[in-house]
Amino acid sequence: MNSKQTPLRQKLRNERRQISKSEQLLHAESIIQLIIHSQLYKSSQQIALYSATDGEIDLFPMIEQLFSDKKRVYLPVILSSRDSIMHFALYNSETQLEKNCFGIPEPVYQQEHIISVEQLDLILAPLVGFDEQGNRMGMGGGYYDRALQHLNTGTVKTQFFGVAHECQRTEHIQANDWDIPLHGIITEERLNYF
Repeated sequence: MNSKQTPLRQKLRNERRQISKSEQLLHAESIIQLIIHSQLYKSSQQIALYSATDGEIDLFPMIEQLFSDKKRVYLPVILSSRDSIMHFALYNSETQLEKNCFGIPEPVYQQEHIISVEQLDLILAPLVGFDEQGNRMGMGGGYYDRALQHLNTGTVKTQFFGVAHECQRTEHIQANDWDIPLHGIITEERLNYF
């Protein structure tokens, strides 16, 4: 974690937590509408979401729509908190969820339910902050950066989009060599490619 970004991360997390429940719901509804009416969504079959926590945008109300549109849904699962290893496991109406080491619900899965990142069409990821160059600030654990390191090769078709409140935009995020840039951002105001 870049220690210079710790105060910025804390500031952005605090701002995100200040958003009222009703505003959270409105933002989530706007974002879900932007997603399901986008070409990005229409051209994606295997879609990774996340379980929202700490003021993140809750995309779970979109899941029934995904199922009815015959999309396959995946959620992050932590394999090792010591090594920050995360994969994506299939989620459907029968999937049980249990809390991981961070208290975030994740699928109870069999090994055959794990999908490689290269097989996903779209990854919708939460974030703490973003800038207009596609830099993403997460919670600081590096889980997404490690899981998506093959996206840096340029040969993978997977689209990596951040999901955030517009107020999480910041002027500049100092990127590290290992940071995976976003292909785009979705907020309550827009769906933008970088």
